[in-house]
Amino acid sequence: MAAHTQIEVRTACDPTDPNGFEVLGASIPEARLAALIARDRFVDVVNQDGVRLQLSFDMDRATLVCGRSEPDAAPLVDRMTGAGITLARHPTFDITFAQQESGASRVAYDDLIGPNIAAVMARVGWRYDGSMLRMNALSATAARRVVASGWAGTIKSRDGARGINVSYGVAASHRGAGLSRLLAYCAVAECMDHQVLEGAPLPTFVNIQARTTNAASLAVARSLGIPACPEASFIVPEDGRRVAYVGFREPVEHFLARGLEHTRDRLPEYDPGSMAAARIGNIATLPGLALHSRR
Repeated sequence: MAAHTQIEVRTACDPTDPNGFEVLGASIPEARLAALIARDRFVDVVNQDGVRLQLSFDMDRATLVCGRSEPDAAPLVDRMTGAGITLARHPTFDITFAQQESGASRVAYDDLIGPNIAAVMARVGWRYDGSMLRMNALSATAARRVVASGWAGTIKSRDGARGINVSYGVAASHRGAGLSRLLAYCAVAECMDHQVLEGAPLPTFVNIQARTTNAASLAVARSLGIPACPEASFIVPEDGRRVAYVGFREPVEHFLARGLEHTRDRLPEYDPGSMAAARIGNIATLPGLALHSRR
């Protein structure tokens, strides 16, 4: 998912509240702005005075929330690799570390951004239903760059059960260091906390699905300790052949009980759920600001 160009907004500010911005207009149509916020959850903009702001919707998914863009918190440091671990500002599937890769290395990302992903999503047996969070691992260099990511998104299966689907990807240069496993545990912990903070129904299971030919992805799923689930497996037609996917599922409490011990060993300062709580708290809700106003 490509990043959109910088959006400019016209705002009015309450003199008694330096953070009290009211959005009066934008450089793109209102409907387009609403669609971007609905898709990305948080949209960075700049106002006529050069102040960097962030827009989102309140829990009613209609009231516009506007506040100053807060600087990202300093990442936690993975004791094993030195990588910085942080919650991404936007949970996109824009995988920058895959752009310079080719051949077999590039194919490793097909489960996330492959040309047949629409056909795969049609057969997974669930649909995304709520929050999506992305955890990033940043290179242990002065110019930090994303080298691995893990995603956790709330889903609803055909029988109505709510769960969390887990995805992951690691740059070829950083594979074999357990970053997928670490990011998966953190992503699920943050996703669960986000559900609590939103007052949403809690997911009951963790779900992973990967092609039988993707040995690296299957190895990660097994390292996470999630048992295989035949009911979560399926087959997708692709270029005249049948591609099989293996499913893994287990109760979310089992996944977290096992995973958080491993996570704290690598991230001693990690407080499960704290990143999601801080992100939600970064934006101050201002009454009456809405694309579909309640005033």
